[in-house]
Amino acid sequence: MRTHILSAALGVAVGLVLSAGLETQPASAKDKGQKSAPKKAQEVRCWDTAASQFDLNQCAAKDTQEVESEMNEVLDKIAVAYKEHPTFMKHMRRSQEAWMNWMLLEVSAHYPADAEGGYSWGSVRPMCQLGLQAGFIVERTQELQSWLSPSDREEGEVCGGIFQMYGAR
Repeated sequence: MRTHILSAALGVAVGLVLSAGLETQPASAKDKGQKSAPKKAQEVRCWDTAASQFDLNQCAAKDTQEVESEMNEVLDKIAVAYKEHPTFMKHMRRSQEAWMNWMLLEVSAHYPADAEGGYSWGSVRPMCQLGLQAGFIVERTQELQSWLSPSDREEGEVCGGIFQMYGAR
């Protein structure tokens, strides 16, 4: 079920961006309101220390990798929750593949190549593409979360689909 968004259709420039990255403060400490230890070099947010466009591109790549990882965690949880429903899982995998294709095409539509195969937007293009991509991934992750929530549909609702099966456990 895992797919690698960044390796598909974004080209060598993005691949180079992904080859290095700066550390950021763990999301778990930020999101849970936990106090973190005094900031060390590896805990400083990437965006706060970026000194060049290349650095900003790396920050965008790191953010996109993080949200992609979160989406894959949700997909793994769906696979476990619905392991007794192989037909559903087949369709979920196909749905995810179709969504991935749509997302990459949508990003390409926002930042198309010119007639010669080159790109405008200069060195900011990877950062902009990755930012758009990360936003789409966050939205998809939120949509996928609904497969893990117990159904709020009432008994007897005939169009509830498999959501009713998950909530009945």
